[in-house]
Amino acid sequence: MRRVPRDSGRITFRSRRWRIPKAFKGKTVAIRPTHTDGLYDVVFRTANIATIDLRAQNHHPQPVTDVSEHPSRISPV
Repeated sequence: MRRVPRDSGRITFRSRRWRIPKAFKGKTVAIRPTHTDGLYDVVFRTANIATIDLRAQNHHPQPVTDVSEHPSRISPV
């Protein structure tokens, strides 16, 4: 579990910084492994909101791969 800072919107995972979508600043997210080595899902409540790819070679802050912006069935919107 990680709390996304309100000021930067970046979390640290495996000694690297990762950008999280702005909508999740100040929220707590979970990082869960996938079936693919080096890929992790970023989860808010029960929704996968992003994917972290540790297979990238450079060590600069990496954007996560955003999930579709369509609201899910569990969305209160």
